[in-house]
Amino acid sequence: MKSYLYIIAATMALAMEYLLVKAAEDISVYLLGIVMFAVSGILLAAVSPRQKAVPGAWKRFLPGAFAVGLIGSCCNLLWIGGTRLTSVANASALGRMDIVFTLFLSALIFKEEIPRRMWPFIGITLFGGALIVQFFSLDIAGMGNIGDGLIVGAAFMLSLNSFIIKRLSKPLGPVRLAAFNCGINVLVFTIASIFLGEINNILKLSGNTWLILLSCGVCSFVFFAGYYSGVRELPVWKVRLIALTAPVFTAFGGWILFGETFSDQTFIGIIMVLTGAAALIKISDKKNNYGNEEQRMLALN
Repeated sequence: MKSYLYIIAATMALAMEYLLVKAAEDISVYLLGIVMFAVSGILLAAVSPRQKAVPGAWKRFLPGAFAVGLIGSCCNLLWIGGTRLTSVANASALGRMDIVFTLFLSALIFKEEIPRRMWPFIGITLFGGALIVQFFSLDIAGMGNIGDGLIVGAAFMLSLNSFIIKRLSKPLGPVRLAAFNCGINVLVFTIASIFLGEINNILKLSGNTWLILLSCGVCSFVFFAGYYSGVRELPVWKVRLIALTAPVFTAFGGWILFGETFSDQTFIGIIMVLTGAAALIKISDKKNNYGNEEQRMLALN
């Protein structure tokens, strides 16, 4: 029962991240990223000593760790920007497209064959994503928005990053690597905010704004910690499927907090994406064709 509480807490924290990022849409993307990943990174670093890295591993794999951080920064920039420009329901559902991208990249990079029984569900997921972004709209101007495209781009970057993390998480320690990832994110977002002349605005933020930003960081940490704890004690497919309910909570929260609604077509698209993703998760776990779970969690930070 305790393990289920961990993963439920992680799922709720993930849903809250989308809602908090949306609530902070008047704040600079870079300032949000600085505070969010600083808080998450500090909390992760505080618990990371429990995991030991392989002696000499950091010296050997430091370039790879930097690559994880840089790709992660691009992913998070797209994710934060995209969430602000579309509905939280669209953002959380389209974010699950990473499952399909991971399969395609596995086939492209590692020449892994995609089982035939996966293809129908890949098609369902892609078709659902196309419905969400209004790909089949006769009115070109009505084809989704740039936010949807940014979220799909973030999902691709997430999948790409997961392959590097898959190699590095064991020798470096997954929590330590996640904390390092957050640190690089803070560095990149800080440099960007200085270059754009926004860094001084961090001193002008209101108390309510600070509360939102700090909450984003705490939710990011709770998601990682809860998800990792759940994976250690529960079958991976159960953890993944429970986490897949996050878009449901996000959509409900978007309706309650922001008055967001969506068309029948978007609703069908979201259902198709989640259904296809759930089936792919189940098949992938049986075939061991989806990679180590730790790499997926780390890529999200």
